[in-house]
Amino acid sequence: MKKVVFTLIFFSLYYSEQIQAQSDFFSGYIKTPENVLDSLPVLEFIPKGFYQAPKKWDLSAGFPIPGNQGKQGSCVSWTLGYALKSYQERIEEQNQNLVFSPSYIYNQVLHRTEPCSKGITFNKALTFLEQNGCAVYSDFPYDENDCRTQPNQNIKDRAERYRILSNQLIFKYKNGGPNIDIGMVKNEISFGSPIIIGILLDKEFWNDTYGDRSSNSPYIWSNLKYDCSNCYHAMLVVGYDDDLEAVKVINSYGKNFGNGGYGWISYNVFENTVYEAYTTLDDDNNLFGVVASKKAKSSFPDDTVGILDEPTKYDNWIKAGYYRYIRDDIKLSLIYLSRKNQEAIFKIYHIENGKENILGSIKLKPEESYTISYGDKKYTLRLDRTGRAGSIFNIFNPAAVFYSFTIE
Repeated sequence: MKKVVFTLIFFSLYYSEQIQAQSDFFSGYIKTPENVLDSLPVLEFIPKGFYQAPKKWDLSAGFPIPGNQGKQGSCVSWTLGYALKSYQERIEEQNQNLVFSPSYIYNQVLHRTEPCSKGITFNKALTFLEQNGCAVYSDFPYDENDCRTQPNQNIKDRAERYRILSNQLIFKYKNGGPNIDIGMVKNEISFGSPIIIGILLDKEFWNDTYGDRSSNSPYIWSNLKYDCSNCYHAMLVVGYDDDLEAVKVINSYGKNFGNGGYGWISYNVFENTVYEAYTTLDDDNNLFGVVASKKAKSSFPDDTVGILDEPTKYDNWIKAGYYRYIRDDIKLSLIYLSRKNQEAIFKIYHIENGKENILGSIKLKPEESYTISYGDKKYTLRLDRTGRAGSIFNIFNPAAVFYSFTIE
């Protein structure tokens, strides 16, 4: 599990009669309403200054053979279930044969009165994935002609193991234009985190006419014509290449689409067509044995750090399994720490009217920072270093992180 599994989601508006007439390919994404997007915290990754993403990176070897959604409006579920969860759980379970069901999400999120060509929103699908997980494909196979069958309780119980811990909005269409950072996309992909995105396509993409289709020539969408107003679609970004100046996506149109079911989108087109994009943190069943359920002591003198570490600065450290109140409305918890791998996973909560709302689940290495925009404030968490905290006479004292937290 690398970093916050940053998954940019290519959005896909709902499949209309206009789209059916234009193409043999279906979509199935309904854009998240602007007022909902505006209410979500936006995660901004600020890498340590000396980090330089490689010129190219490709995660596609970790995915199953691209499948085909057929005439069902289920591209969001193919993105989240078939693509994202298969990738995440293959890493966690060390099993390259795991494949997950798009129907498990789609059939339960889609309102039972809606036709099977109707789409769903990311916010509903992601919330479902956090709460219920996803079933393996063999438990709940995909049938493009059936969006009504529901899983039994045994299947639901097994699916709960495969949840995501959280999701974060990282880009959104705002102020009448895109708000995309290719540098952030490259960082996340090179850290092993696919990106969930929603995008406005054009007729050429829908009709599969881009580029030389030989195996040696990438299928690159590089010329946006703005000739298809309702052609919204969900996909997952799995790679990038600076030589091609394009990102690589896994699609849900079968292995005969593009290059073996994958396609490329130029940086320029990508920056001008993504409506909303997300990352997710996988609920790693092997990793999250620690629950941050203990309140950290409020203050320690400077000399209470392990003898091999530098002094603390009072409250700017925390041990795994503990939480600390930054101030009355912000709670910071450390749910996992590995000194060997030099990585830690935090949860940040905003407290309002006695209710704790998760702003984000964040995975950091020393000298990395994240900024979360929420309301009119920006909250920046930086992991300065890892160490030990406790009495100087106890060399076995627990591992801790030393952090900085600022509010603007």
